[in-house]
Parts: sequence; structure tokens; C-alpha cells
Amino acid sequence: MKRLVYLLVFLVAASALAQPKPPAELKQLEPFAGKWSCKGIVYAGEWGPEHATVFTTDTHWSLGGQWLYTDYKETKTAKNPHPMVGVGLWGYDSDIKKFVGGWVDNSGMYQTQQSDGWNGDEIVFIGPTHNAGMTGMTGRDTFKGKGKTATHVFEIDMKGTWKKVESDSCTKM
Repeated sequence: MKRLVYLLVFLVAASALAQPKPPAELKQLEPFAGKWSCKGIVYAGEWGPEHATVFTTDTHWSLGGQWLYTDYKETKTAKNPHPMVGVGLWGYDSDIKKFVGGWVDNSGMYQTQQSDGWNGDEIVFIGPTHNAGMTGMTGRDTFKGKGKTATHVFEIDMKGTWKKVESDSCTKM
């Protein structure tokens, strides 16, 4: 029993020492960290009727600083009776030299995405988007602004044509 305890202590200590530092490139995502208040619109489409959205995001560094974690929560309104709640993660893959992201939400949607990084004040994440009845599409999230205000547009590739799903304007609280 004593040996088992020593082995467990050794394994815990060794894993703590092996913890890699977050990639320096992650500092480029720092403008997104913080709490945001947002307003936007979801356009009519296969996903439902057009409606306004009001939501907040709480974005902070998590898991040893390796991931930028976002809690997304829409406000329920008469025109938005089923508000979206979601979780996003962004990180950096040093092997492929790209930012990477993932998203899951209460509609059952999930995404995996990649980005080459900032181009001026714009960063774009692109990758497969999956949802009931709409599996295998490519989604594109475009964010503009590095200050106290930012905009976001989410589009999906509908057989070669980008279709706007939502657009938002956010202010850092």
C-alpha cells in the first residue's frame, strides 16, 4: 500500500512538472477576454424565422491558460422563445501553426474550426458545422475589432454560396 501511495505522488508530481507553457501566439486572442454585452439578428433560414438576439458572453482563460473559454447566453424574448446557450473554446495548435476552436450549444450544434490569425482588425475561423438536418456544412465566423467594441458574422456554405446566419455587435462591459 505504501508503494502505491508513493507511486501516485510521483505520477501527480511528474504530470505537474510536464505541464507545457501556453503557446505565445495565444496572446493574440487576448482582445476577446472579458465580459461582453451583445445585440444582433438571426436571419431567416432553415434554422427558423428571423429574430433579434440579446446576449452576453463571459470569456476567460482556462485549463492552465491553454484555452480561451466562452460562455454564451441569449436572453429569452417573445421573438426568441428558445434562446441559445453555448460554450466555445479557442486555442493554438503549434504543429499546424493555426488557431483552433470548438463550439457546442443547446440546439445540438457543434463546430470545429481553424484560423490563420488576425488580418488587420479581423480574424476568421472556418470549419465543419453540424446540426440536426444540416450536417457536414462549412461554417465561417468573422470577428472584427480589437478594442471595447467588436462585430461578429456567422455564415454557412450552402452548396457554394455563403449564407448569413447571424450578425452581432458587442461592447465590452
